[in-house]
Amino acid sequence: MISGIAIGALSVGSPITLSEIAPSEGRGLLSSWFVVALGAGLVGGVFCAYGAYLNMPAVQLQYQVGLGGDETRSIFLRGMYGVSKLGFTLIASFFFVELLGRRKSLFIGITAQLLSQIYIGVFIKVHQDGSTNEHASQAATAALFIHAFGYAVGRINDPIYVFGSELWPNRIRSFGAALSQTFHWLFIYGVKFSIPSLLKATNNWGAFIFFAGWCALALGHVYVMVPETSIMARIQWKKKCMNGSLSTQNRTPSTQMIDPQQFLALLGYRMKLSVIFGRFCSVRVRV
Repeated sequence: MISGIAIGALSVGSPITLSEIAPSEGRGLLSSWFVVALGAGLVGGVFCAYGAYLNMPAVQLQYQVGLGGDETRSIFLRGMYGVSKLGFTLIASFFFVELLGRRKSLFIGITAQLLSQIYIGVFIKVHQDGSTNEHASQAATAALFIHAFGYAVGRINDPIYVFGSELWPNRIRSFGAALSQTFHWLFIYGVKFSIPSLLKATNNWGAFIFFAGWCALALGHVYVMVPETSIMARIQWKKKCMNGSLSTQNRTPSTQMIDPQQFLALLGYRMKLSVIFGRFCSVRVRV
């Protein structure tokens, strides 16, 4: 319980702090890197448990009940699965969120989860009938990692981190971030609590089709309700919402935020490395 209180406080306090102190042009990237740090901590925790299991006497590990099969291999594979999610999160934070945009990245992440859930559900159903082969089993293993990729891309863009740090107004940003984290942990509890009974009620395979249905519903929600919140798109979105009151025709000369990639494209430079590092700062041009 004490550990849970600490985890809850850290998972709420850190995104709130980032959303309040980060500059608007880099708020999304910094928020996505909180997920990277979270994934690195999870990977480290799993491999610490793996090392303890290898080097501590078995009598001291009697609290680990319910693990079937080869426990050593199970813990190791869990750690490698965490490493894959950490790697996918790093890729998503650099190349998907900033270069493709938040909305497109969210579409990609949800679609990857949808397809992998459908395949795993169909595979389990066919396997129960006793008609699967080795290649289908290998594809099911690959589907797990495809799901990890989709989860990493989708989790960075969900309302808790990137969208949550960019969409809430400044006056209620702290409350919004805390509220998002509250529902985040509430849903995690609900899913984990219901998984055993759901698997039993749906003969195992139906649970994955059930989750795939929620992914399809999420696609529709993103298409209808979720805006693009990248730097330039956010500026245009605010102008439309305020009926042109932010038009530069009625403003005195000031500074204007320009996306680093667009600025380099105008100059004719195609330096990908400069684009990546340029995301950490803003380019200001006098207008």
